Amino acid sequence: LDGIGNGGNVTVNANTIYLDAQSAAGFGTAITGISVSSVNGAVGNAGTIIIQPLSGALTLQIVNGAQVLAETDGSGAGGHINIVADSIQLDGQAASQFTGIEVMTFGAGPGGNIQIQTRALTLANGSQISAETFGTGGGGDIAVSADTIAVQTSSSIESQTFGLGPGGNINITATTSLIMDGQQSGGSPGFAEIAASNPFGI
Repeated sequence: LDGIGNGGNVTVNANTIYLDAQSAAGFGTAITGISVSSVNGAVGNAGTIIIQPLSGALTLQIVNGAQVLAETDGSGAGGHINIVADSIQLDGQAASQFTGIEVMTFGAGPGGNIQIQTRALTLANGSQISAETFGTGGGGDIAVSADTIAVQTSSSIESQTFGLGPGGNINITATTSLIMDGQQSGGSPGFAEIAASNPFGI
């Protein structure tokens, strides 16, 4: 979307979804995954990404630089990401680019929200669930509801503002367990975090 009309929604109904960027060269190249956007100063709002089971239980894997992304850089609102699945695994593997689920705003429009409902959520090897604002628009909120959540090996759930817009909120419910483990595969220390931050102090 780059005009005054609103973008359409993307709905994916499936029992298994596997997104793998494999040989993607790095961030800034063509995105492997699912995305909606309101770009080039657009006034219209971006659409919503909806991922849900076709029948029974949905397994969602996003690995090796693949992304589910909603963004805006105009005055229109960014798209939301709504995911309902039995299990969700995010794994950056050896990728140098962002791996995971992200909403971003670069302009005056507010960023979209991320809403996830799942039995088991795992983030590993540098993967992220992220809401970021780089402009004057407010960042989106992140809401995760799960039985078990594991954030491991340099992975994070984060809301950040790099501009004048306020960052979004993070709301996490883990009914059984929340595991934070930054240890690397070789045993060396690393990090795992859930963070709402303003890195530049603006």
